Amino acid sequence: MSTASKAATTAAVTALLAHIPCCLPQILLGVGSAATSGLTWLHRLDPYRPFLIFLSLCTMVYGFRQAYRPITACSCEEHSAHDYAVERRVKIGVMWGVAALVVVLNLIPHVD
Repeated sequence: MSTASKAATTAAVTALLAHIPCCLPQILLGVGSAATSGLTWLHRLDPYRPFLIFLSLCTMVYGFRQAYRPITACSCEEHSAHDYAVERRVKIGVMWGVAALVVVLNLIPHVD
């Protein structure tokens, strides 16, 4: 795995993790789970919610940039063009999956 693909994966995971503190309690409350009683301390992160959303959007932009950037010619013989195409499709699929999850998590109403 190249450095760029590791960076794109890291950006996608960071975008997902940035939404967990602000959105996970709302999801669990919406489902009616009793597990939220252990997560009540997360309400202290509410003042940081806009910053966390901004951070996740920035990392998603970086991840999409890395996923869609043009493939440069490589003189390496260990990788074929097919390997790059498959890796690129996986990165793009992961980024769109993360983007869909982030949009859904941001559309869930904030419960106080």
